[in-house]
Amino acid sequence: CCLKQKGREERWKKYRMAVIGIGTMGKKYAKMIQEEGFPGCVLGQSAAGSHESSQWAKAELGGELPVFQDTEKLFDASELFDACLIVTPHKLHPEMIIQAFDKGKHIFCDKP
Repeated sequence: CCLKQKGREERWKKYRMAVIGIGTMGKKYAKMIQEEGFPGCVLGQSAAGSHESSQWAKAELGGELPVFQDTEKLFDASELFDACLIVTPHKLHPEMIIQAFDKGKHIFCDKP
């Protein structure tokens, strides 16, 4: 999940990752990204479907991290992230993948 940038010196860019879905697996992925267990990525945003998940994200992932309860609002702020990890119920994946493609984002999608 790194991109080599061209220039006088080659450097690796870190992608700002949005995690969509802060359930059991989403929490694990978000913590992994935050703790640099996802090489080349930094946690940029998260979207949680419930109030409890939003509260967890704000408490556990840091108060400065934007947390959205609505994916529409997350994608409206798409300039704040480069890629997204979709960790929602499977029936929601197609809609969210299309939204991410429409915004020109790199996509990682969790599956069973």
